[in-house]
Amino acid sequence: GKSDLWRLDLATGQAERLLRGIERLGAHRWAPDATFVVYEVGIESKDDPRKVKRVANPADRQPSWRERSYLMMAGVPDGVARRLTAGPLSPGGWKIAPDGKHVLFFREDQDLTARPYFAKTLHEVDLTTHAVTDILTDPWIEDAIYAPDGSARLLLRGAPSAFGNLGLTLPPGMQPNDYGGQLYLYDR
Repeated sequence: GKSDLWRLDLATGQAERLLRGIERLGAHRWAPDATFVVYEVGIESKDDPRKVKRVANPADRQPSWRERSYLMMAGVPDGVARRLTAGPLSPGGWKIAPDGKHVLFFREDQDLTARPYFAKTLHEVDLTTHAVTDILTDPWIEDAIYAPDGSARLLLRGAPSAFGNLGLTLPPGMQPNDYGGQLYLYDR
């Protein structure tokens, strides 16, 4: 269905509609200075009218695997929106920088040649120029956040196998529990 996004001034009790009639509105996050909001819009997959399904890869057996999304940014209070991401891969794990000038996001695609059988790339979009920078590609990184001090550092959460087994503390030949988390400080 369609959704609206409202802003409520807690001091006055005044409500203001910022976004109206957004089809498949997903998660949203406010800029640190509240001058814009970034939000996710879902794209519903379409069934084949012939009632057949060609399984594109093993993950395609999951019910919502074919659904996609993209990121939008809307100014406050004008509500003027612009699209930030596009393409066949959905953005995930997205965060707004503390200075409000960039957004981090992951994109994931299958890679059946090596464990864990997908490739994950961390990107950053500059909200002024719309330039997208690839920061790193590592399937074992699960999340990333900006350093709160405004430096170029990122705090990454991932598996022991990340960065070529950098977090691995087991004897040689032992397989790590890659569901266990490690924290990495990443200087760009």
